[in-house]
Amino acid sequence: MKTMTVAGDEVRRMTEFSGEQLPGKREAILESAFEIFGRKGYHNTKIEEIAQHAGVGKGTIYLYFDSKEALLRDMLKERVRAYLAAVNRELDAAASPLDKLYALFETHLSLVHQNRHLIQMGGRDFGFVDEQMHKWFLQQKQALFAKIRDILEEGMRQGAFRNMDVQLAAGVLFSAMGAVYQADGQLLPQERARDVVSLLLSGLRAKPVSDTDVSQCACQPI
Repeated sequence: MKTMTVAGDEVRRMTEFSGEQLPGKREAILESAFEIFGRKGYHNTKIEEIAQHAGVGKGTIYLYFDSKEALLRDMLKERVRAYLAAVNRELDAAASPLDKLYALFETHLSLVHQNRHLIQMGGRDFGFVDEQMHKWFLQQKQALFAKIRDILEEGMRQGAFRNMDVQLAAGVLFSAMGAVYQADGQLLPQERARDVVSLLLSGLRAKPVSDTDVSQCACQPI
């Protein structure tokens, strides 16, 4: 029995001079994969369904992707790149470090809502992701983490934020971006993004907490 990869190679050889590999088809396939994978899950999706949704033949998909797994990998990468591009645009447009934090959380929450089905799918269907893909995801996370750290350092230089352990603070903010689900399992509403940032900046105390207060609290037995 021929594998998906072999089938993909044969289709490419038969059609590489036919003009079928036209600009825009790859994008249409990726968009359809996002829609169908997100709705049905990876294992319940057939290549024929993606092809039909994209308005192309099944063989056309193998011009661009060796297998269904390769299609999923490329679709995920495209979504992550689009996410980071959107975040970077909003950060570049923000005037101050505080505005950048608001823009970061607002954009993040908006994009999570747009991709919520794909995120939910991740818990079920991404177990096959190999070490190379894991490394790629880690690199993208590190790039986003570095953005947060840069915002904090800029705020400290300008006097907008107090002096702090930037690595620790960036880690707290990065972790908070993952806390987008409420106790009932529903996504946090997009309009609450600023509330999250305000909570992180102001804390829980009714008055600002000094470093001395923190040290005293840390030394007191519970």
